[in-house]
Amino acid sequence: PALARVAADARARLRSAVGGEGAAIALAQTRDRLHHVDRIEEFDVPAAERARAIVLDLLADLRPRVRSLGPSLYYGRHTLAEEGDVLLRIAPTADRHATELLGALLRERFGVAPRLGRSWPGEFALDLRIADTSGWERSDLHVTDRYPPAGEYLIHLEEGGPEQPARMLIYGRDRAGLEKGIRNWLHFLRSERPGAARGEL
Repeated sequence: PALARVAADARARLRSAVGGEGAAIALAQTRDRLHHVDRIEEFDVPAAERARAIVLDLLADLRPRVRSLGPSLYYGRHTLAEEGDVLLRIAPTADRHATELLGALLRERFGVAPRLGRSWPGEFALDLRIADTSGWERSDLHVTDRYPPAGEYLIHLEEGGPEQPARMLIYGRDRAGLEKGIRNWLHFLRSERPGAARGEL
């Protein structure tokens, strides 16, 4: 994918600034108690300026390349969108007003427009319901006459497989509960793949 190529180039250029073979700032591995740690071997102003120039050039080159990639969006380890390829599909049975609300919030916050309709293996199906669990009878939802109470919600996730998509239900006793569930769920979405900050792209 384009993102993987961009990430590989960025890592190589960063290593040329710090820590790589022949880098502007070299690192040496030393032992500190039970751990090996990297320490700067030699440091001077010219070396720091060379490393700084490499990083600034990299940032300038990355800006247009990153902008050309479509948006990505993740929920835990589930991919909802990646480089503009949207895998999130709102189920045909979802509440219409809730679908419109979720779509508007996703576009505003993440630049992602969810698709509508049937989901396929590898995609992520999302159903939005008010006081209706038809189609989820085989799922252990724990919905009762008292739970969730008015103004509250529940979220139920089922993992996908080779022949079926992952699917999730946001259910509210009433409209206030469903909308609360949608807004709270958005707090768990991330535009970076889990582990990316640790160099696991």
